[in-house]
Amino acid sequence: MKLALEFQLQKGHFKLACNIDVNWSSPSTHVIFGQSGIGKTHLLRSLCGLEHPDGRITWHNQQHVEYWLDKQAGLAMPCHQRNVAMVFQDGQLFTHMNVEQNLRFAFERSDATHEDWATCISTLQVQDILSHNVSQLSGGQAQRVALARAILSKPKLLILDEPLASLDWQSKQDVMGYIKRLNSQWRLPVLYVTHDIHEVLTLADHVIMLEKQGDSTLAMPAKPLMDILQDDSHPFYGLGKSSILHTQPSSNHNEGLLHCAIGQQTLRLPLGELSSHETQLRLCIAASDVSLSLTPAKDSSIMNILHGKVSRIEQTQNQQYLIQLNIEGQYLLSEISAYSFARLKIQLWQPVYAQIKGIALQQAL
Repeated sequence: MKLALEFQLQKGHFKLACNIDVNWSSPSTHVIFGQSGIGKTHLLRSLCGLEHPDGRITWHNQQHVEYWLDKQAGLAMPCHQRNVAMVFQDGQLFTHMNVEQNLRFAFERSDATHEDWATCISTLQVQDILSHNVSQLSGGQAQRVALARAILSKPKLLILDEPLASLDWQSKQDVMGYIKRLNSQWRLPVLYVTHDIHEVLTLADHVIMLEKQGDSTLAMPAKPLMDILQDDSHPFYGLGKSSILHTQPSSNHNEGLLHCAIGQQTLRLPLGELSSHETQLRLCIAASDVSLSLTPAKDSSIMNILHGKVSRIEQTQNQQYLIQLNIEGQYLLSEISAYSFARLKIQLWQPVYAQIKGIALQQAL
């Protein structure tokens, strides 16, 4: 699946230019990231047909190409024909309907099955609030209902416009858990808009940056999140060069620690506010929090020691060394001094041990 964007939008002094392809080789989440006011919502409105910029927008799947917009040919497909579902910050639920009526409004106008209905109601845990009026819902409940309604419309593309912006911390964690399962459970390609770094680290597979260049906003081609985090000039303020590891938490809690498997190896994290109910945890680990040794430390307070092989060596601008390790098929970065690099005599494909403090893992979630 591919969304090809070749358009320019101008409204007053605001200018947005897009000349990128957004590719989903498999259902995944592309995050559109940029500072407040840079034009993220204008981009989404253009995709949905709520704005009519100059240029062309096309949707490609394995069977055919749909022309959503071709200004030169005088074509602008109406919003409802694009089969795109959008969830806003406030959910945009129908206030004159209760929860079930909101959901049935989407369900009865799509090709969703009764099995889809049952699965959606159960997964998003709205079965106990179906009879509630919209005014009775908390912020987290309203966003769960909005997500359920969007899913039941059976869209080809799901767009989420800062859906967590108005929620408290706990509600954000709960709703993010549901969003993380959208790709795998519903096979949905997702575009997610945010200016929150934590949401990027938790949800993004690829990132589309919006950047100011002169008096225009430009949409930059999508890059894998892992590649962006390894770049010295990445835009996530306060976060240095980092890695993302995908782990499977277990129910094995020992002395306040959550055990997470990475292949055949184990990471141990302070439980804190982590949820052990997730089937997968994404850990963001700063390269500066990873030290290396040639043998596993036996007398150390550091419990997280992962065995891997050196897969890349790069000298940084500040005369440090960035070492990429292959650990169980995933990549972990370590930043060490030139002195340590020379002392350890690091070489490509050399077996080494990465040491990570548990507190560093907890803070990076």
